[in-house]
Amino acid sequence: MDVPYRKSLIVAVEYSQYKSIRALSRQIEELLGQDFQSPDIEQLAFAISEQKIPFTLVTHELATLRSKAINEAVAKGDMAAVEYTQDGFNQLEDTLANLHIQHYLKDLERRNHLRIQHINALSEKNLLVHFEAHLLWMQDVVKAVLSNNPELLPEGNPLICAFGQWLYGDAQEIIRDTSHRKHIEQLHCKLHNTTAAIAREFKPVRNNLRMHGLIKRTEFLSLDLGSEISLINNMILVSTFNKDPLTGLLSRRSMDKVLINQMEISKATETPFCVIMCDLDHFKLLNDDNGHLAGDAALKFFAQRMVEQFRRSDLIFRFGGEEFLIVLPSTSYQQAYNRAESLRASLQQVPFSFEDEELALAASFGVVEITPDQYRYIDKHAIQDVIQEADCRLYQAKATGRNCVM
Repeated sequence: MDVPYRKSLIVAVEYSQYKSIRALSRQIEELLGQDFQSPDIEQLAFAISEQKIPFTLVTHELATLRSKAINEAVAKGDMAAVEYTQDGFNQLEDTLANLHIQHYLKDLERRNHLRIQHINALSEKNLLVHFEAHLLWMQDVVKAVLSNNPELLPEGNPLICAFGQWLYGDAQEIIRDTSHRKHIEQLHCKLHNTTAAIAREFKPVRNNLRMHGLIKRTEFLSLDLGSEISLINNMILVSTFNKDPLTGLLSRRSMDKVLINQMEISKATETPFCVIMCDLDHFKLLNDDNGHLAGDAALKFFAQRMVEQFRRSDLIFRFGGEEFLIVLPSTSYQQAYNRAESLRASLQQVPFSFEDEELALAASFGVVEITPDQYRYIDKHAIQDVIQEADCRLYQAKATGRNCVM
């Protein structure tokens, strides 16, 4: 087929994808008019998946090239070329979409298998059995679409699954925030409801573009639900771990276990988490000037401020002496930094009193973000690396002048 438009076009994308999209545009032009079962088209679809090029950019590029080609044909008065061009683009778009969704589904199947492995590696699954169940549910969705058989789709009623029953039962005692519980209920319903939308795309002819969008949405919803389940799970764990007798916070004894579990969960949900290391500035001086009872009271006061500032799903440990470590699941560096800064500022706003005397308190904080792709193996060495990095950030805060967040 002789395509009237032969100039390479580039869509507005981030610079990191600039070369990929430019190459994509050239390849699309070269493929027009070929046999749509050719290895070249299959290789292009595979490259799109491997390079993580959003398929919306592919369709945008196709639409742009299609428009230019048709406009040139119309300008020449060649209506046969218009129809020919339209048909060629339609076939190419459908072929690419079909191949792309096949590559995507196989990759999703593999990634879900890894997520399930990370959950199975947990010392105790607790509520995370519900996340595992929904990952297995997601695997059934993938199998149904790969085999093009809607009869293989899993149950779409959110009230039938065990998590749905738990949400409307025991969960009300644990998730006391009504709006938060409603958010999780809606998220759970949206996930199960995708099966009905996916089933509609099978008939009469499967629309691969819409199917791809629905599967992506289902994956995102399942990961969001997994993150929420892991947060609720932490609320339950707090009541089961050993506590520091002075502050009432978690003791260091269970810290390694919590960090290893959090790294597994981070891999499973593909979300980062943060660790904050902090301590009270000039604590030894406070002890020397006012006595150990004042020091103990200051530690309890600081512990209470942390409990008030952080979420119920955040895990706060007394690391040793006046040092504390906080694990913040599903949290970015900026979010953790903001929470640490809020705690730091609160110490200036709410005075600490001991025996009717106000004593100045300040604290320094080191914040580190841990992303799932930062570590390959989850063991004691990985835990030590995380703690060491957080401790280095805390040292930088001390070296900068204390009473700050790094």
